[in-house]
Amino acid sequence: MTKSTKTPSFSEDARAISAFMGERLKPLGFKKRRNGFNKRLDNGLIHQISIFSVGAYSIDHGKFYIHAGCYVAEAELYRKNVTEPKWVTDALCTVRGVFPENYLSLSKVAAKLSMLTPHVDNVLEALASFDSYDGITGDTNIADQLSPKRSLWFETPQPIVKARIQISREDAVGASRTIQQYLATKKAAEKPHLAHIKVVVEWAEEMGLL
Repeated sequence: MTKSTKTPSFSEDARAISAFMGERLKPLGFKKRRNGFNKRLDNGLIHQISIFSVGAYSIDHGKFYIHAGCYVAEAELYRKNVTEPKWVTDALCTVRGVFPENYLSLSKVAAKLSMLTPHVDNVLEALASFDSYDGITGDTNIADQLSPKRSLWFETPQPIVKARIQISREDAVGASRTIQQYLATKKAAEKPHLAHIKVVVEWAEEMGLL
């Protein structure tokens, strides 16, 4: 009987990679759905990891990133997404990042899955900084302190996220102070982003922070 030499499809490669990641992530408390993973922490934060492969009509078709992020329910109220989703995708994360810096090849990684291990390690190390609210509400943007290989960023500016958390904890005074400091910094910039400042001021006034 002739052995099949059919080349695996990109979707088959993605499933193989996802299955390999599941073997590492499930024992750590992650739930799997298709090519994505969610872990709900006891404090309410949700960690998200997923495979993002480039579309068929892209010149980079057959390549992918690992997307990672942290969902902060309080921050989503700022974006008016007031209903916590049953499943968190990358787009809903307050803190987001891609690993590694450059695309990985689906076919090459699927053929040698061990290539994925250091990248998954980097993802987990980065997300560990957001196991608690300390990395989110601290005075220093912890995302700025991570190395490029562990890069994460705040989708919504960190001070606004912090203020929203303070509001949810009934600390209106602290939230007002956070926003006023943020606006003062933005207004003092060499080239202030006036449109952004206007939006933040309007939101802060609506929330009674100014």
